[in-house]
Amino acid sequence: METSYEVYNKYLNFLLRVECSKQHLDFDATVKRLVETGRPPDPEPLKISAEVSEPDQKGLSIISITATGGMPPYEGAGDFEVGPGSHTYRLTDSNGQSGEVTAVANAPAVKKPQAKPLKVTAQVSEPNREGLSIVCIEASGGEPPYQGTGEFEVSPGKYSYTITDNSGQHKETTVTAKEQVVIAKELPVSPYNLEFPDGYYIGDTSNGQMHGVGTRFWNNGKKAEGNWIMGKASGHILITINDDLLYEGEMVESGRHGKGKFVYPNGQVYVGGWISDNKEGEGRLLNDNGDKIYEGEWKDDKYNGYGQFFMRGVCRYEGNWENGKKNGEGIAYDENGHVEYNGRWQDNQRLDEPDTIETAANSIDT
Repeated sequence: METSYEVYNKYLNFLLRVECSKQHLDFDATVKRLVETGRPPDPEPLKISAEVSEPDQKGLSIISITATGGMPPYEGAGDFEVGPGSHTYRLTDSNGQSGEVTAVANAPAVKKPQAKPLKVTAQVSEPNREGLSIVCIEASGGEPPYQGTGEFEVSPGKYSYTITDNSGQHKETTVTAKEQVVIAKELPVSPYNLEFPDGYYIGDTSNGQMHGVGTRFWNNGKKAEGNWIMGKASGHILITINDDLLYEGEMVESGRHGKGKFVYPNGQVYVGGWISDNKEGEGRLLNDNGDKIYEGEWKDDKYNGYGQFFMRGVCRYEGNWENGKKNGEGIAYDENGHVEYNGRWQDNQRLDEPDTIETAANSIDT
């Protein structure tokens, strides 16, 4: 049977182990210190640490504040949900020892829409009076800006162009500039003035129709000069009204078709591709001050494909469009150019957040 002394020693041993556990002290080292000095070792210094998680879809991170040493329990430890930036926390142990730690929560990474494969298009105008043609090289997809695009005046022959995007992706295209069209002998061309109820024509004709090079005049001040085929404007045409530019570019059967520049009555300007009198392909829309409104891909006279929308010279949206509306992946920016939203869209609605605010782009008539 144990003596009272042995029971008392066991009880002291138990209490010492409990206290060592509370203070995170080594039991054997504590016993040794008590034997040698008559007092337990000092607790370890208070150490504070912080761990920061990656931001979630809302841009929020979790900062976990923990401590070791000192005298538990600790006041100020725990998990805290925070936004991007620097955050400072103070932690105090039960002995009143305290300290601070600062942690930085990162902003969410900006996701850009996945770039499309580099696509190169080339258009060649009909030769002018000097036999020269305009080769228009455009690019889409890949990563803008592009090197090697533009308009080039060339003589008849075959030409190769290499276009490189910002990521180093490149593509080559070859075009052929044609010789001047020789009017068939069975359609003799003779200079003649034609009269119409609303104006007249001066230039080449055939079988009583505008055919060749000439200028059509209207009584309201409108004028169209360039190439004509059997009464229809075909080839490079310059159209003005009271000497102000209305349209300059390619036409087929009196419809805008190819590369051209059009000036609207309100002063807005479109420069880019046309098909069957509709804006199609790469093009940009400018306001009357020359600032961009939209730059990118078009189809059926509407924003279609990848494009950027601007307000007061600042890009407010870049991403995918469908039938003139934001659809697919896209990024919205505020008036200072900072990312406001990055995600999916459907008919101008943001799909990855509960509330959608439609931007001023919805009111632009494309």
